[in-house]
Amino acid sequence: MAISKLSGNRLRVGGGVLPVVRKYGINTTPTGSEHNTNIIFPSIAVVLDVWINVRGIETTGSTTTMNVGSNGDASNDPNGYLASISVTTVGLLKGDITNTATRGDLLIDVDTNDTWAVDTTSGGDAITFTAGSSDWLEFRGDIYAMFVDLS
Repeated sequence: MAISKLSGNRLRVGGGVLPVVRKYGINTTPTGSEHNTNIIFPSIAVVLDVWINVRGIETTGSTTTMNVGSNGDASNDPNGYLASISVTTVGLLKGDITNTATRGDLLIDVDTNDTWAVDTTSGGDAITFTAGSSDWLEFRGDIYAMFVDLS
């Protein structure tokens, strides 16, 4: 099967389109306000998953949780992917299908069969992140987004 990169975010294999994973590094201390990343979804996108890789844990901040969501005309949901997820442990963190507190608000949610439902509302929007409080000192990490470009 031939693999050929078409343009932008699309990678075509045979007759199908493969998911793309984008990474945004958080290498400076978040301030507690919402920050845009350089991950901007194509105009027609299916967002499959979003997760955080914690490289440096936060122990100083009064609230050591983070929200990850979107900012833009289509979705504008600052905790739509991950809501109040603790960043006090090194490693990959993602929403828990059984824990409504961490799986995000509405963008990627659980459908009636208790399986992940994908986000089709964030086309053209950017991923954002917000530290739980403005007194963080140590946190470092990466945000990853897996999506399919259908534009």
